[in-house]
Amino acid sequence: MKRYFVTGANGFVGRHLVKQLQHRGGEVFGLIHGSLVESQAGIKFIRGDMLNFDDFCYTIGQIRPDYVFHMAGQAHAQLSFQAPRENYHLNFNGALNLLESVRNQGLRSRILLVSSGQVYGAVKPGDLPMVEKLPLNPGSPYAASKAAMEQAGLGYFRHSGIRVIVARPFNHVGPGQSPLFVCSDLARQVARAEREGTHKVRVGNLRSQRDFVDVLDAVRAYDLLMHRGKPGEIYNVCTGRPHSIGEILEVFRELSTAPLQVRIESPRIRRKEALIIYGSYAKLRRATRWQPEIRLTVSLEKVLNYWRAEVAKSNEFR
Repeated sequence: MKRYFVTGANGFVGRHLVKQLQHRGGEVFGLIHGSLVESQAGIKFIRGDMLNFDDFCYTIGQIRPDYVFHMAGQAHAQLSFQAPRENYHLNFNGALNLLESVRNQGLRSRILLVSSGQVYGAVKPGDLPMVEKLPLNPGSPYAASKAAMEQAGLGYFRHSGIRVIVARPFNHVGPGQSPLFVCSDLARQVARAEREGTHKVRVGNLRSQRDFVDVLDAVRAYDLLMHRGKPGEIYNVCTGRPHSIGEILEVFRELSTAPLQVRIESPRIRRKEALIIYGSYAKLRRATRWQPEIRLTVSLEKVLNYWRAEVAKSNEFR
């Protein structure tokens, strides 16, 4: 029976991934931090610290996984400016401990390192959509730590034969995502407006365009890449289509049961960020036949319904 090991299994994407892997029929182990875990039948949750090499190496040796999905880490670019050292420690050293543990234990595990489309940084309009061969130009400590993680993984592939595959996802969207991310933030504001009657929604740059991929499409891509991707290669996970924040706001307007008053706030506008970012998933499609299936409007409705339920619960316990 094949063994799957997911780091960051109780994170936003990790929770969806372990559900995806349950359909595979093997044993699924999830490395988690903290004490709150959704109960999931068939998942063996292990509490551990990837930054403690000896303990983590022992854990890997006990599980001896066939497949490792590395999802753990700090996932927000703006937060990485506030604590860059901690960001590098989590995102780079955690991955390094994983790679070295697999090498140390002499395992033949396939490893999917989940990086970020942000490693490309700002590119010229002629370089859109972004493809995997573009030079890296990370614009934040978060993006730089992901770029360093990629290079470490590919280095282990070249000199130690560790079977590493790199995924570069663009913007995830789905229920359960932190409100630090724009779709979740807007959905929470709309849900509060409906519940509290304030009608106010605060936004930043409505012209900014990003490539949003539903989290269920993303974890399906990760699963396919693990089994069909080529070690030593990098694959974008995206939709190939940019959508503006203004478009997203209009979808929420149509879904909302309350009229919305939009207020643009200067602190929410990131002055140096690229206006438009989107990628090509052609390489991923060639390797796995994957393509995005869930429309953004469907994703946004799921996110809004999630926050409606969360806001309702918070009001019940006031």
